[in-house]
Parts: sequence; C-alpha cells; structure tokens
Amino acid sequence: IKNIPAISTVTDNLELENSKKALSLKKKDNTDGSFVVLDLEEETTGLLYLDIEVPCECEILIGWGEHLTDMRVRSYIGGRNFCASYYAREGRNRFFAPFLRLGLRYLQLNIPAPNTVIHYAGIIPTLYSPAENISFRCSDKLHNTIYDTCLRTLILCMHEHYEDCPWREQALYSMDSRNQMLCGYYVFHETEFARASLRLMAHSIREDNMLELCSPAEVSITIPAFSAIFLVQSYEYLLYSGDIEFISEIKPVLMRIADEFIRRTANEKHLIKCFGEQKYWNFYEWQSGLEGSISGSIDEDNLTYDAPLNAFVSMALSSLSEICASLGDIENQSRYYQAHISINESMDREFWCEKEGAYASYLKKGELIHFAELTNSLMIYAGAVPDSRFELVAERLTNGSMLPVTLSHTIFKYDALMTNPEKYGRYVFDDIAEKWGYMLRQGATSFWETIDGDCAFGNAGSLCHGWSAIPAYIYMKYAFDIDSKFTGLYECIIHNS
Repeated sequence: IKNIPAISTVTDNLELENSKKALSLKKKDNTDGSFVVLDLEEETTGLLYLDIEVPCECEILIGWGEHLTDMRVRSYIGGRNFCASYYAREGRNRFFAPFLRLGLRYLQLNIPAPNTVIHYAGIIPTLYSPAENISFRCSDKLHNTIYDTCLRTLILCMHEHYEDCPWREQALYSMDSRNQMLCGYYVFHETEFARASLRLMAHSIREDNMLELCSPAEVSITIPAFSAIFLVQSYEYLLYSGDIEFISEIKPVLMRIADEFIRRTANEKHLIKCFGEQKYWNFYEWQSGLEGSISGSIDEDNLTYDAPLNAFVSMALSSLSEICASLGDIENQSRYYQAHISINESMDREFWCEKEGAYASYLKKGELIHFAELTNSLMIYAGAVPDSRFELVAERLTNGSMLPVTLSHTIFKYDALMTNPEKYGRYVFDDIAEKWGYMLRQGATSFWETIDGDCAFGNAGSLCHGWSAIPAYIYMKYAFDIDSKFTGLYECIIHNS
C-alpha cells in the first residue's frame, strides 16, 4: 500500500518532517496534539486503512469528506456523521475497516499525542470492474475530459448495486439508476449489473403497488414517479440486453405498478392527481416547485393534476406495452398502449397554455401554473406533443425563458431536443460544455448532484453523483453510428463549438 502522495492542508502548530516512508508530526507547546488533512487528489471510494505510530494510548478522531470549503473536512452535517474514532494503543497501530466503505477526497485525523508517525492513512480502493471500458476521443479536449470524468463518476457509484453517491447515502434509487444504466450500456457494455439492480428493486414492491424509495430498504415514504420510471428502465434493459427471461420474471411487478396508475386515472379528466397520502412524496426534480413536500398529507381540495407525473406514467405504459409485445402478450400490449395514448391526449388538452406557448406543470382548481423545462421536455419525451406544437415547445426549451432543468434530468431535455439534431444538436453539446465544464473548472474530479455543488441541501450536496454522468450517454448515442465512427453532424458540432 503506497503512502498518500500529498498533504494539502496542515495547521501552523505542526512541525512536519517528511521522509520517503513516513510523515512525522510533533505537537507544539500548549496544544493537545496534531491534526492533519490528507488529500487523496481525486474523489474516490474504499475501505479505511491506518498505519500510525503513537507513544501513548489515545483516541484518534477520523473525518472524511469531498471538499475543504470550511478549511476543514465537513464531518457533521444536519445530523449526518461522516466521522469515526479509533482507540490507538501505544506503539504502531495497523487498522483495516472492512465493513464501512467511504466516499471521499479528503481524510482528516485529529491525534491527541505528543508526537505521531503516519506510515499510511487512506483507503484501499473498492471499484467495480465493468465488462468493458469504451474510450471516446474527439477534436475538443473539454468534451474528452467530460467523458472521462463521467466514466469515473459512474464507476465510483457501482458496488453491490448502483448508488446515488459513494459518500452520503450509497443507496439504490430507480431514477438515479436509470441514468446510470443507460450510460453503462454504452460505455461499459454492462447488463449483468443492471439486471441485479433491477431485481433488487422489483423485490421492493409494496402493498400499495409502488416500489420502496430505495432498495433494499423499508422507508416511510416513496416517490410515485420513481416507480413509473422503473418500467422505462426495465424496457431499456430488454432493448440493450435481449434478456427475455428476466423481463418475464419481473413482468408481474411491472403490471402491478402500471395497473395502479391506470386505476388512478378513473376521473373526469382521465389524468392522475398527485398522491395525497402522507406516505407519498410528489417529487420530480430538485428545482423550485418540482421538489414536492414530505411534510404531510394533501387534502382533497388542494390535490393537483401534475403534468410531470402523468408524463412519467405515459412513458411507463408505453414501455410496458413494448415489453408485452416482446413477450407475445398481445392483449396487454394493446391495453397498455391505449392507456398511454389516452393519457397523452389528456395531457395535451389539459396542460397546454396557449398564452405561454408551453405546457404547465400543474392544473390546480382550473388554473394552469408553473412552467418548467422538465415538464415540457417530458411532454415531448412521452410523445404527447403534436407536430404542430413541437417547435414552439423546443424554442421555449432553448431560449432560457422557463425554469431550467437540473443536471440529472437534462437527459430528458437533451433526448427531446435531439429528435431534431440538425437544428438543436449544437445547442445540446454547447450546453454540456457549459454546465459540465463549469464543474471541471471548479476542480471537480467527478460530477455533482446539482450544479450548486457542496452548498446544496444544507451543505450536504454530493460532489459525486451517478445520475449526472449523462454526457457519456449523449456522446455515445449521438456521436457514433452503428460502426462506432463519428457521425458528420457530431464531428461538425464538436469541432466548431
């Protein structure tokens, strides 16, 4: 195990004596000991290993994190602890922690001893080895770096299953993993990992026919839209793997989810209202007005028809119809397809605002409110936008006049716009360069949960989130033809950006 190569920050009460084999620390008078912050030089994940020599018994405090915004490692955030303690004996201590995987860039040690020798302090990396690792190079160095960083972000979020992030939660969500799977099909040719994660999620079906928020877990709330996207990612798995046997295995779960959504369309508008019970979180993305609330139930008078939810369900029903067709279940293929068409027709009728030239996110007591890029992207994605309105909606998506989409959900915006790549291809790749280039310029070695970085979510924003590796998918889907050669359109866009 090699020594950590760099010491990024130390306090001025230390006397450092570096050697090739160890780092010696000696406390100054009137201090309790030493502290040191080690820079692992990039976001990484693995198991803690310490090799430290102290002259007396002491409790070593250990903190880990992704940044040094506070000039220290931010180890306690809103009730979350990213810290541990090790009770060292006199002499040399070699300690390996096999049951706690850390996600971090920085490791901080507080050592209450008169002097210390650090032979090693860091992690033993635990990184998944995908089936393949497809390289990507074009004439623009920025896009090459974005692609490489996307790959690292994806790898850091793959262990027992897909993880939202290696640092904060290490949890499997359907919406997060859908992005990760799509990227993985292209850049890793990976299907086994996707199948294992899909099976975990299928096993988490609840009595109310929704999936648990995370898998495997029991959580007091769940997100209905995330159950809908599970049908989409299941169909995409079938497309990229051809694994009929596994899809047949989870088909009953997919049908339970779909039939529950169809049941909820039994009203005068043939649309789904937001889920009013306290156990549901009507979340769509981390953006104002779309983040929902988990503070309690919603009374009947305040229930809204939510365009994002209905669009996700429309996509789910279309996906299940295609699955049934692949399995030879023609009756259910027709049933789910008709339900998909019915929701699309209702969404176009009820959510279109002629004055705005766009679709509203919510219909509340007859009033259309909230206009967002995500909502309008989903309407295109679901196939609910007639040809006569496509250019109006696409123009609103590209002129900055609506609430912008966040990093994770740009996949819907980019895919929607790339239905007309000749007109919107340059915009898509320039937008990637701007947003993901910004993170790189801030020193990112993996891509963030949201563009706000570490200050998001009460200073708990993740700086490594698998759902933000979307550019890798966009590059591979739209950059190459079937023979893995650059398309002329893409080469022109990248060269001139």
